[in-house]
Amino acid sequence: MNAEFPLHSAEAVEEVAATWLARLDRNGLLHGECDLDELSVEDPVFSAWVHESTLHRVAFLRLLAAWKRSERLAARRRGDLSAPRSFIRRPVIQALAAAACMAIAVIGAGTMGMFGTAREAPVPSHYETYLGEIRTVQLADGSAVTLNTDTRISVAYTPEARRVTLLKGEAYFEVTPAPDRPFQIDAGEGRVEVLGTAFGIELLNAGTEVAVSEGTVWFGKAADIENAASVLEAGMIGYASPDGVIVERSGGRTVQDRLLWREGRLRFDDTPLRDVAAEFNRYNTTKLVIADNATGAVEIAGTFPLDNVEAFARLAEEGLGLQVYRSTGRIELSGS
Repeated sequence: MNAEFPLHSAEAVEEVAATWLARLDRNGLLHGECDLDELSVEDPVFSAWVHESTLHRVAFLRLLAAWKRSERLAARRRGDLSAPRSFIRRPVIQALAAAACMAIAVIGAGTMGMFGTAREAPVPSHYETYLGEIRTVQLADGSAVTLNTDTRISVAYTPEARRVTLLKGEAYFEVTPAPDRPFQIDAGEGRVEVLGTAFGIELLNAGTEVAVSEGTVWFGKAADIENAASVLEAGMIGYASPDGVIVERSGGRTVQDRLLWREGRLRFDDTPLRDVAAEFNRYNTTKLVIADNATGAVEIAGTFPLDNVEAFARLAEEGLGLQVYRSTGRIELSGS
């Protein structure tokens, strides 16, 4: 099952914008011809929110403009253009917020049309795959991401940058070049920054691994990539952990083997059976269980369909002479 959610909920954004408008008015900050810069200086928390997203800024400015117009109209009706404003009541907030919501919806449908990059639909903020599912998603800028089994990413595009967070699992990216709009991926300990290339990235228990199949990426620890980034070219694999970054020139064949999951296959090269079992278990509800350390140390080589754990068990039984014990949801492998 996959889940897709809007990049920004229009209702949520306009609600927060309306709340900020009421709060700033209550604090006496909406005076004269106040602008966004003045309000940001007066309230740092508001500044952080309004500059977090273009949608936030547009929602608030539309709301503020509508509010100023209503205030000027009310003043004219009273014949007193200098009359002080009172606290914004909830019905007024809701009416003005509805207009802001419409503005956000238009922007979402056009994806920042004011910047000249109109799009047909809002970009979803989350994509995920269930156990055993492999799925390719086309992103709004033309880039593609293939999600491996049990993977989740978050997408947040702005006019300045394309940002993705790998929350769980593994993904393969084919990034459309955009020199003025870098593509950034955060994944646990690691961060990748690219302009246009193809690579795989996996979030591991103790770090992050990147395998580059085309082009060049900057790879480093998320907390210090500006000062400690490594350049990875095609055929290179990088690994980021709390202890630092390790880079290996593994070669194109190794990288392609590492990414064979995109074709529904797994390749092992003298890999301990315990690791082979762990890899198969990522894709299948029927789990391979290794009975003892000696069996787990048996080395495996070859290419196998990732979703046919039963075929692998038969091979282990007939080709390796291992004992196989089957029960509901598990296949146990033993040397005796």
